[in-house]
Amino acid sequence: MSFPQPEFKTEFLDAMMREARRTGRHDPEGTTGVPRDYDARHIRLAGQIHHATANLVRRSACTGDPTVLLLRNFDLTETSFAGSQRNRIFEQAGPENYVRTIRFTNGQRILNQLAEITDIVQVADTKAAAFGIDSQIDSLLGVHMKLKRFLYLPDDGWLDSVLVVLAERIVVWAGEKTPALLRELELIEELGRADDSVVILERPVDPFGNPEFWAGEVPQLGEALTPDDPALTGFPVIVRADDVVSDDPGNSFLREFTRPVIDLRRRPIAERVTWMRRRLDAAWG
Repeated sequence: MSFPQPEFKTEFLDAMMREARRTGRHDPEGTTGVPRDYDARHIRLAGQIHHATANLVRRSACTGDPTVLLLRNFDLTETSFAGSQRNRIFEQAGPENYVRTIRFTNGQRILNQLAEITDIVQVADTKAAAFGIDSQIDSLLGVHMKLKRFLYLPDDGWLDSVLVVLAERIVVWAGEKTPALLRELELIEELGRADDSVVILERPVDPFGNPEFWAGEVPQLGEALTPDDPALTGFPVIVRADDVVSDDPGNSFLREFTRPVIDLRRRPIAERVTWMRRRLDAAWG
């Protein structure tokens, strides 16, 4: 089983490094400013995480160890933007126009709890500011480290992978109705995995506020995904993140969702592999 090499989009990192060098915040030793190899370090670390996660998936395919696949709107955790135009408000501070917003929502709290129960694999954003692996932000917000099992796959090619079939359970975490998300929902249904999935709906929030504040092409807020959307007709389990956190403090929702994962993990390897082979055969004949 092979996965393509990551193709990272480094516009944000490039803009940040140029600004650091221009303003003197570029510190070769990294003690008082941006380290000289900050960008190269993150690219290298992201590549290592990608390969480690790929090995986890391969091991799961060989041993039948159950995993959960997480698919999501990338902007639910982070939105980064780098533009080529001067910022109309801060242009006197420098020519670079880049911004990053970080979010920690109730959906993230649910996923933190899920990561304590089972292995989670997620398709990650190749154009995120720090590729989703900023240790300082993770520590500040309390993001579970087991949520950092990323596969940096191409936007237009990852749907050809076997991830949807191999996963014992699938989590779709969404706030916006994007073309990419709709394709993922269609694939889950086509492969007969909707009954093994849960859709966690988050309230979409405009990550940049007033677009006039920023120069250049700022991403706009998309259409909200709602429980009654036709794209979710085939999904029997749809929850709102806010409701789960406020109404289910005992985590009964997560216990029910992960029960098949826990039960399968207790079975002998031969039984687990047979179970997975049946699912592969059902999906592709």
